[in-house]
Amino acid sequence: MTPSKKLLLKALVLAGPVLLFPLARAYYVFYVAILVWGLAEAGLPALWRNNRALRLATCALGLPILATFLAWLLRGELHAEWLEKVGVVALGGLLGLSTAQLASDPGLRSRVGLVLCLVVGSWILDGLLQMFTGHSIDCRDAISACTRDDRISLYWASQAKISYYIGLFVFLPASWLISQGRMRAGLVLLVLGGGVTMAAASRFSMLSWLLGCGAVALVATLRMPRRVRLGVALGLPVLLLLAGGLLYISNPSFENRMDRTAQIFQGDDYNAANKALSGRLDIWGPTLEMLRERWVFGVGPEGLDGAVRPYLGEDNAFANIRIFHAHQVVLDIAAATGLVGLAAFLAFYAWVGREFLRACRDGIDLRWSALLVFLLMWFPLNSPNGFYASEMLLVSFYILGLAFGFRPASGPAPAIGKSAT
Repeated sequence: MTPSKKLLLKALVLAGPVLLFPLARAYYVFYVAILVWGLAEAGLPALWRNNRALRLATCALGLPILATFLAWLLRGELHAEWLEKVGVVALGGLLGLSTAQLASDPGLRSRVGLVLCLVVGSWILDGLLQMFTGHSIDCRDAISACTRDDRISLYWASQAKISYYIGLFVFLPASWLISQGRMRAGLVLLVLGGGVTMAAASRFSMLSWLLGCGAVALVATLRMPRRVRLGVALGLPVLLLLAGGLLYISNPSFENRMDRTAQIFQGDDYNAANKALSGRLDIWGPTLEMLRERWVFGVGPEGLDGAVRPYLGEDNAFANIRIFHAHQVVLDIAAATGLVGLAAFLAFYAWVGREFLRACRDGIDLRWSALLVFLLMWFPLNSPNGFYASEMLLVSFYILGLAFGFRPASGPAPAIGKSAT
């Protein structure tokens, strides 16, 4: 195999999880391929020794689970599923190390960026097609899978999930386009991705996208004249408000979600606020009550359902359903691993934030955007996903592998926002 073909194959394998992400667990095949290839290239000792960031991630996310497991084991209780989560973190750490190893190959960035553009672009195209025609790219009638007003479903059954990942992953190809000097193409991709994200009306997805766009605008104009920065700072919110207004009058799903959100600020009515928050107050309150007694080590990553049930009232929305997570990332981590796990996570999150700020000096590129995606994925206001879900842990380590594997952009044309000196 020629070096060029091998590099293309490596790029396809590295971007493979994103390529197959809509198809249930099919992307696990690429996780295995990445793990095996990375270990074969460098070996575990070298990978562990040369990747401080992934060592920190593995310890910060895995050791609190192990501590909780041991604490409850000493009390005479054995929960095998907690130990399984330690195994998931260990595999995730290996995945991150292997991803970083493959991503460090010179010349790989442009090929991975192109694959990501095609993949995420197809997601967005499918979402737009559904918005305007009600049909998906795969010829499936999107209206049959959801109501006529909630068309964004793509290959997933849940429109909230597709909007969540489009709102995050769109920053990878968009940032690559911007780093290649294709500012307009990158911005168009961001705008279209944001349109699909907002049309699906998932509040956290919209918040993630808005925060990401703010970061892109800030770094892209960092080295530009003050008048340009001021124009962007004033013009961007106006454009976003206009876009939101257009969606409000044209998309019933978006209108309904915004109207429900507004109820949060209308007095102190618990039922109205709970309805506006999709019933999440019914799990947040009992979780906080439970944490008063189990605040040190928590109840384990899979122990929330049994532990919080005694605190649920008969009329609680969660009384007759299984509770997988606390629907709020800070509460979820605190409930699972107590203040020990929460402190470890917040310390690592802050460390990644510091690395992100350092990467801002090199401008917008794939490394920068991967750090941004991780920070947005686990922004403390996150509510739709459980932190200790196996899928989310593996995705997190994959994104971290990309973030710390890609080297800062180099060459005659500096990344947008990068100093020419």
